[in-house]
Amino acid sequence: RLDANGESLGDSPEKIELKQTLHTSDLKNLEKTSKAPRVESAPEPEKDDAQPPGKCLSCYGAETHPGQCCNTCNDLRSAYTARGWALNSLKDSEQCKGQPEHPVFKELEDHEGCRLTGYLNVTKVAGNFHISPGRTHEVNSVHVYDLGAFRDGKFNITHTIHSLSFGRQFPGIHNPLDDTTKNFGNEVTIGMYQYYISVVPTRYNHIDGHVTETNQYSVTEHLRNLPSLQSLKPGNLPGVFVHYDFSPMRVEITESREALTHFLTQLCAILGGVFTVAGMVDQMVYQSMKAVQKKVSIGKFN
Repeated sequence: RLDANGESLGDSPEKIELKQTLHTSDLKNLEKTSKAPRVESAPEPEKDDAQPPGKCLSCYGAETHPGQCCNTCNDLRSAYTARGWALNSLKDSEQCKGQPEHPVFKELEDHEGCRLTGYLNVTKVAGNFHISPGRTHEVNSVHVYDLGAFRDGKFNITHTIHSLSFGRQFPGIHNPLDDTTKNFGNEVTIGMYQYYISVVPTRYNHIDGHVTETNQYSVTEHLRNLPSLQSLKPGNLPGVFVHYDFSPMRVEITESREALTHFLTQLCAILGGVFTVAGMVDQMVYQSMKAVQKKVSIGKFN
């Protein structure tokens, strides 16, 4: 977590392993293991007023098993989190009336950001990865985002890419997106910033015989302004998108060392050129001095 100035808030990094293919069961397990603990381990959770013994309050459709009760605001929040539902609709519920709002709303109001680091294993086909706001879940086998937490309808897409590469590094490689910053401030309230990357497979043959199979890439950029969050159309999701495609060609780079005979040939050519130029300059100076002396001898030099 980062503050509005990009400084770390001191939280320890959270490691999330991504799978190449997420099925419905995987998403449910991910929600249970990554989302519910975040609610339970939130700093200084507020204390809810206990309900009378024997009373079972509704979970408003978020029950995970028959007969589940949500007698406190934390119970209701945990049930909604497990379902991947928006939390901003809980403020009017019986359990959460008069309770402080969920910490996520304070984080948004404080303009907090985040720092991501890691790697993805992808197949050599066109694809994309993106960073977007809101919780994700499946509805009728469709991957959707819950943007209910963004009550003001704004999402700042300012970002910095410290390093982005497709494979291992080799001497002289240049990654165009390294140390790239896009700062929009209040100019863009909501939008999609898209990077279109053409990945070129590269083989680097080291002088010691070692071979590095990696990739280089070129990039173009496009900013797309979007309407308010309440009127988004399918496919219009705010965030930073990286679209990549692989080139059918491959670049091969080979390190080599010049032979001693080649070096000597170059040295002789340089020395020969120096002596030739020096001889031409000497001849010009000699002829000029000879002409001057001849004019002096016949009295025609003024």
